[in-house]
Amino acid sequence: TPIEDTTSFTISNETDYTNYQTRKVIGIKTTLNNQTAWFYSVHFGWWNDNENPFKEQWATLLTAMPEPNTRTFLMGDFNSPATVKNEGYDLILRENWLDTFQQAKEKDSGITVPAAIDGWKSATDALRIDYIFTNQPLEISSSLVIFNGINQPVVSDHFGVEVQFNF
Repeated sequence: TPIEDTTSFTISNETDYTNYQTRKVIGIKTTLNNQTAWFYSVHFGWWNDNENPFKEQWATLLTAMPEPNTRTFLMGDFNSPATVKNEGYDLILRENWLDTFQQAKEKDSGITVPAAIDGWKSATDALRIDYIFTNQPLEISSSLVIFNGINQPVVSDHFGVEVQFNF
């Protein structure tokens, strides 16, 4: 569908383009079946980061979105494992965002990082840290991990997430 509007904003304290801790969000607005929706590509920092903690970045995101009551999708690297309690993933769910993976009728393992990678060098288990969240319920037919060598070739140290939904 045609892009009706765009936005971009920084959610980190760091704004230097060359600094790996700079976190910029980009978004597009479109209309699907006569309903407006925003889609944001995000990349959050770590929960316990001393300079740019996840919780502050999350709060900045919520205040920076231009139409927070419109149907919204947040997609990308949240650097918050679903298995770690009382951190980023749980914070998002507590604030009434829905994990499309959990809502999906058909799904695979959801694993988006199979082994230790930069930023997660001490990880011993595979991780689910890349998500698609939405702020309003909808029917999710499927949630699949892509670019994982099984479903398309690997293109990054993180795999992608693809959802199909009925709007």
